[in-house]
Amino acid sequence: SLFGLAHSLIENESLIRLVDHHRSHAHIIEFSNQEFYEERLRVATNYDHLKILNANETGITWIDIQGNVLRPNSGSALNNNEAKKVHELLKDILINKSYTGTIGVVSPLRAQANQIRKLVETDKELSLAASQSKFISDTVHKFQGDERDIIIFSPVMSKNFPESSLHFFKTNGNLFNVAITRARAQLIVVGDLQYCKDCGVGYLSRFAKYASTLENKNKKAEKIEMKNLTLTYPEVSNSELVSEWEKYFYKNAFKRGFRLMPQFQIEKFTVDFLMVSKERKLVIEIDGE
Repeated sequence: SLFGLAHSLIENESLIRLVDHHRSHAHIIEFSNQEFYEERLRVATNYDHLKILNANETGITWIDIQGNVLRPNSGSALNNNEAKKVHELLKDILINKSYTGTIGVVSPLRAQANQIRKLVETDKELSLAASQSKFISDTVHKFQGDERDIIIFSPVMSKNFPESSLHFFKTNGNLFNVAITRARAQLIVVGDLQYCKDCGVGYLSRFAKYASTLENKNKKAEKIEMKNLTLTYPEVSNSELVSEWEKYFYKNAFKRGFRLMPQFQIEKFTVDFLMVSKERKLVIEIDGE
């Protein structure tokens, strides 16, 4: 790359890395940070600037749908089941939910991006709503340097996926990184979850598992409500982060009438406890003994 060439001509101490990330929801950028950036990035996103569709959802949502991959005459590959589901999802977001942010669809394969664009353009009501949201459906190359509040990613991968396309995926992890990090507030993946987990493309398999983990954590968090709290410290999604002192503090606070929500998620942070009294909120952090 041009960067690699420039880097080879200077001393290491002359290289300045831009490590603060301001664009995306933490759930989106954290995977790329682990997978592609050796955890060098610091998430500095201001959540007040994100146009989040549903505050109760995670930054990455995977809509699991199985399909049958076809090879058009022009080459490439497309998955009609995925394309139709993306079309339905766009109608729900832009028309039923009247979402006012920007939205785009990105796919690694040209035929799929074109098919989704065609479905939108032939739907008059959706086409009008999409034009007001800076809608674009294209390949990763078109999105380089661009961004949207919501990005819908269509991986195409499913039954009968061609070997040539699989090779393309295996050798272009950087394009996948660009694709998912175009999203600011939410990344929605519409695809065959199990196929992606088992596809043999390392980064995509790990991403599918990562997205599933987020969903499971979110479901566990939703189960913990203030009215359901008991004397026993509840089961939380990241129990490995909980110290014995947190459990001790929780139990004794409960005995004295204080109800504490443990391991509470606030934007990109997980706090030890949140206590709520009408409109007032107090975060409590337990720092050792």
